Amino acid sequence: MKKILKSLTLALLMLVAYQPMTLAQNTVSTESDLKIIGVKMYADWCGKCKAMDPKLSEVRPRFEGQPVLFTRFDMTNDFTTGQSRKLASLLGLSELFEQHKGRTGYMVLVNAQTSEVIKTLKHNQSEEELEQEIAAVL
Repeated sequence: MKKILKSLTLALLMLVAYQPMTLAQNTVSTESDLKIIGVKMYADWCGKCKAMDPKLSEVRPRFEGQPVLFTRFDMTNDFTTGQSRKLASLLGLSELFEQHKGRTGYMVLVNAQTSEVIKTLKHNQSEEELEQEIAAVL
């Protein structure tokens, strides 16, 4: 009986843990609906990044279903910087990447249509302030 109960419990846990996502979930219907891109300027060695990461981890889920894309440009080393340069190109943010390359510890909010920087968020802002700043530009 214990074996059956353990097996059923394990099966139930696996079912609950596995939640397949459809394309309609957590996505904006088309790219043109995207209003804001939040680009974190990041590096593993950056103390300001480490201070900002937990705050952003709490704030990002609050914008689920909103027309915002959160990403980061990683300046940790040559490889991650090169990968970030490619990502910037795909997002149409090459100029932004070049302007901010090598600087870390903050997030820029960018108009997704014009690639214009709207606001810069700093590591020393509270979760509430970060959330308010992002919501204000949506």
